[in-house]
Amino acid sequence: MKQKRLDFLSLRWDSYDRVAFFKDALSYSKNSIIMFRDFNYLRLSHKPDHIKRFPLTIKLRLSVKNHFLQQAFLLYSILLTQILLPAYLCARYRPKICVTDAPLIAAVYGIAKKIKLCKRIIYHGSDWFLVNKKKTPLKYIALFFAFYYPDYLAVSWSDLVIDVSPEVKKLRTQYWRKDVIKRGIITFPVPMQINGSTNDSHRKHICFLGKIREASGLNILLSTLPKLNEKYGVKFKLFGPENHTRDAFQKKVKEQGLESLIDFHGWINMETEQALIRDCFCGVNLLNSSEDNHSIFVTPGKVMHYMQNLIPPLITENSALPLFINLLKKNNWGITTELNPEKIKSAIEHLFKNQQFFRENLKKYAADYPYMSIVETIGKIERLESKKD
Repeated sequence: MKQKRLDFLSLRWDSYDRVAFFKDALSYSKNSIIMFRDFNYLRLSHKPDHIKRFPLTIKLRLSVKNHFLQQAFLLYSILLTQILLPAYLCARYRPKICVTDAPLIAAVYGIAKKIKLCKRIIYHGSDWFLVNKKKTPLKYIALFFAFYYPDYLAVSWSDLVIDVSPEVKKLRTQYWRKDVIKRGIITFPVPMQINGSTNDSHRKHICFLGKIREASGLNILLSTLPKLNEKYGVKFKLFGPENHTRDAFQKKVKEQGLESLIDFHGWINMETEQALIRDCFCGVNLLNSSEDNHSIFVTPGKVMHYMQNLIPPLITENSALPLFINLLKKNNWGITTELNPEKIKSAIEHLFKNQQFFRENLKKYAADYPYMSIVETIGKIERLESKKD
């Protein structure tokens, strides 16, 4: 019996639009494999009925204290999930359309396309690791082969490169000293589709999505929470993977006796997330300044995720692309603040009291910059191809 081929293969690493993309991909074709990265796992969100044996999750990190074993397992997971897995899927199922936002995976797709194992490649070039901080020779070599050169191959071989900010394209061109994109578009501001189960009820939770880092600014937020709770009943929900910084934050919460004000959750999947965050009126991204902060080149995924769920973001000036920050201020999609407890408290109070105002502005954003469907994306590729011809 001849193996049925795939219409659509997507290995997405950090998708800001995963809910909309998931539904769109399945409406385009049921004959699809769709996988998303979930920090510590690569999770299979859908597979066609004719594929009987396939892992639903692939673990990406090893929970051990030994640094050498952690790094060794990290290299193994990169080899498995970003090189061997896409190569196997292309060789076995010959997909018509391959989508990813990971440069290594896109480079593998490119090789597969060269030997006719897939037809079209769509690459979301959503990040660019060019920062001013000087790197050690060893770190630079590792970044070159893990990111810079795969990204070069990805944009050279893809049928369409979608950059989410003009800054990403600018930094890539600056690094290679030429425009290396074969066919590309810039979608800025990031297109958005409102999640279907959102509502206009009065909400009382602040939320944070993602991995807690030293620079996340949550300790400052924590100092404002008791007063906000006493005055308005505000509480805090935190979603993300476990790590040492999160453990330290939870310890601090316990020491201050604030457990009743904070709900800790692991990373949430598409099926359950909307029910858990639909009562949040504010999403935070309070980054400290850092030379290694790549958010200033893009619109962070967590910020778009808040907005898709009609949750206005509360962010610092350096936590997103300056062009986006300016639009956010101008259109009242959310609020920018400083890492100051009183200013953060004041901003949260303003968001709490004016929830409907900000939600209406976010609905207008979605109407003005609608999500580009897969069918429309393929049409864009065909138009660009015809122009070249």
